[in-house]
Amino acid sequence: MKYDILVSGYGAIAQRHINNLNNLGIIKSLTIVKRVMLEDQPNYKFPVAIYTDFKQAINEKHFDIAIIASPASAHSDQLHQLSNLKIGCLVEKPITLNGHQAQELYQFTRLKNMNCIIGYDLIYTKGFTEVSRILHSECLGKIWHINISVGQFLPDWRPSKNYKTTVSAVKALGGGALRELSHELDYLLALFNVSNIEFSAQLVRHSILTMDCENEANIFGGLSLRNQAEKVSFSIHLDMLKRFPSRYLYIEGAKGSLTWDLIRQKVTYNSCGEELKEIDVREDSNQPYVKLIQTLISQSANSVTSKQALLRSVQVMSWIDSIEEAASNKCQVSFSLREFNG
Repeated sequence: MKYDILVSGYGAIAQRHINNLNNLGIIKSLTIVKRVMLEDQPNYKFPVAIYTDFKQAINEKHFDIAIIASPASAHSDQLHQLSNLKIGCLVEKPITLNGHQAQELYQFTRLKNMNCIIGYDLIYTKGFTEVSRILHSECLGKIWHINISVGQFLPDWRPSKNYKTTVSAVKALGGGALRELSHELDYLLALFNVSNIEFSAQLVRHSILTMDCENEANIFGGLSLRNQAEKVSFSIHLDMLKRFPSRYLYIEGAKGSLTWDLIRQKVTYNSCGEELKEIDVREDSNQPYVKLIQTLISQSANSVTSKQALLRSVQVMSWIDSIEEAASNKCQVSFSLREFNG
C-alpha cells in the first residue's frame, strides 16, 4: 500500500525519513513544508509538492501520514493543525520546548485520539532490546548504580552545514545538549520503572563552540524504582564537545554488571562470578529509523493509538525543566513521575 506523505522540515533527519519511506516503496505522493523554498526540486519518482506555509499545505492536499521534523518550537502548533485529519504522525524530538507545552500537547492528542510516535530511535536498536532482556531476567540482581554518558562534537553532526545556524545551537529552536541528546533520558525511563528522581545538575556553555545554550550537561543523584525498595545512584553526562565520540550505559547490580557501548554496538555483562558474556548487537545505523517508520505505518494501518512513547516524551521534557531548575538554583530537586499516569 502507498500513502500520501506530509513532511514538515527538510533537514538531515527529515531527508532520512523520506529516503526510508522511498526505499520501503510506500510513497504515493510527497508534500514538503519548509521555511524557505528549495532551490532545486528533489528528484523523486513520485509527485512532490513544496510549500512554505504549513496551513496552506494541509488545506490544499490530502495526507495519510505526517512527519513533523521542523524545529521543536513549531511542533505543538503543527500537531494542533493536523488534529482533525485523523492521521498517524511521527514527531521528532524534542516534542516541544518545555514540559508545560508537552503536557498540554499530550492531553490534546489524547482528546483527539491522535496516533503519535516520537523520534527517539535508540529504543528501536538491537542493543536496547538486549539490555531490556537482561534486566528483565534479573540476573544482575538489585540495581545499585547507573552511569550514562554521550559525547559527540557538534560540528561533525552535519559536516555540510555551519553548526552555528542549526537548531542544535539555538535555544529558541530546541537546541542544546539537554534537548538534542535527550535520547539518553528517554531510554533510561524506558528501561527502568522509575517513580521518582532526586538529583542535582550542572549545565555549562563552553566557549569552544559558538551557541546560546548549554553544550555540556551533568545530572547526578538517586532514582526510586517501583520494583525495588533501595534507591539507585545515577549519573548522566551529555556533551556536544567530544572530538572522539563515545556513548555508553553502565549498570551495576548486586549480582553483576552490564555495559552497553552504543558506538561499538556491543553489550557485555556478567552475573554471580560467571565469565563475561559479550553480545554483538551490530546493525546498520539506519535500521532503527526504518523501524520507527514501520511502527508508524503499522499503527496507522491498524488504527492503533499507542500512548506509551508519547507519555514518556512528556516525562522527558518535564524532567528537563527540573534539570534546568536544579542547575539554575544550584540545588537538589525531586522530580516525581507518579503524576504521569496518562
